[in-house]
Amino acid sequence: MDSQLKPVVILHKRGEEAYISLRELLVSLKWTAAVDLDLMAFYRTTEGRVGAVYYAEKGSLTQFPFMALDEDMGVGDVAGDNEENLRIAKLDGLSDVLIVTSLYNKPDSSFSEYDGFIILTTDVGDNIQVPLNATEEGQWCIIAHLDNNNEATGPKLVNVNRVQAEQPDINKFR
Repeated sequence: MDSQLKPVVILHKRGEEAYISLRELLVSLKWTAAVDLDLMAFYRTTEGRVGAVYYAEKGSLTQFPFMALDEDMGVGDVAGDNEENLRIAKLDGLSDVLIVTSLYNKPDSSFSEYDGFIILTTDVGDNIQVPLNATEEGQWCIIAHLDNNNEATGPKLVNVNRVQAEQPDINKFR
C-alpha cells in the first residue's frame, strides 16, 4: 500500500457514495468502546454466486474470493484500540461486496452507541470513512456497499448503515 495518504473522505449520511481507484483495498473496522464487533464481507459474483468472508471462513488473497480477514478483536467486550481488517486483492468477478458488522454479545443495542467506523484505504492512498452511526437496534449492520457493477466509472463505496435482526442476505440487497 502507498504510504502517501490522501485526506479522508467521510460519507456521513446513508446513500452518500465515493468512487474509488484500486488494485488493492484495505477495509478496517475500528472502535475503542467495550463491545465485540465482528467485521465480515458478503459478496455476489458477476455470475450470481454468493459467499462470505467472516471469522470462521477467513478467505484468501491468492485464490477466489481474493479477500481475507485478519484477527478477531474486542473479544469479551474489551475496550481499547480495536481493529479488524479485511484485505481485498482484487474485485475481478465480483459485482457486489457488503461490508457488515455484528454485535456479538449485545443484539438489542444500537450501533450508534459505540464509536465504530470503517475506513477503506486504496493502494493509491485514497481514504474513505463510513461511521457506524445507525440508530436502530439489532444484531447486524450493513455498513457499506462496494458496488462493482459499472465498468465505465469503476467501483464505488456507498454508505448503507442498515440494521437488521438477521444475517444479511446479499440476494435480497438493493
